[in-house]
Amino acid sequence: MEPKQHHTQQQQQSAPQHPDQHQNNAHLDPHSSQWQFGLFDCCGDMKACLLGCCLPCVLHGKTMQRMHDPSLQSHELLNHECMVWCCMPRTWLYNTATRTRIREKYGIEGDASSDFKTSYFCTCCALIQQDREVALRAGHYPPDPQGYQGQTQGMQMPRHSGVQDAQEHTGHRHHRQER
Repeated sequence: MEPKQHHTQQQQQSAPQHPDQHQNNAHLDPHSSQWQFGLFDCCGDMKACLLGCCLPCVLHGKTMQRMHDPSLQSHELLNHECMVWCCMPRTWLYNTATRTRIREKYGIEGDASSDFKTSYFCTCCALIQQDREVALRAGHYPPDPQGYQGQTQGMQMPRHSGVQDAQEHTGHRHHRQER
């Protein structure tokens, strides 16, 4: 075996394997007694993440609406639950009750104490986890995320640069004057 080939094989063998790198949703069980999404797995669903961090009332309203209407056919952006969230001075307390309701409805293990701590210390993360969990258990969690898909064909350079296109369009071209 040549030294270069041996070195390449060593690199491949020592390269850490990350099973979650190409994670799919095949491991998710909507009938499990455990939360299927981690509390700090917030960025797994960027739309929910942005709503949970920037407009938590909207995400809470959507989650609660999905519990009543899994298809979200009648979902309104600013629904009753969203308005209640906005009026609550201590949203973490309201979310504790919501989290307990979700756990009880779907048979997820836990207790009121853990619901309280999660809602108090990690309100945004709890909202995101709850939304993803309810969507999964209601049968409306998105299919496997595709992530970035590279181009199937090679890159192609544009025919002209923007400056050349503009010059041709206007008929103006700068010519060098010879001296």
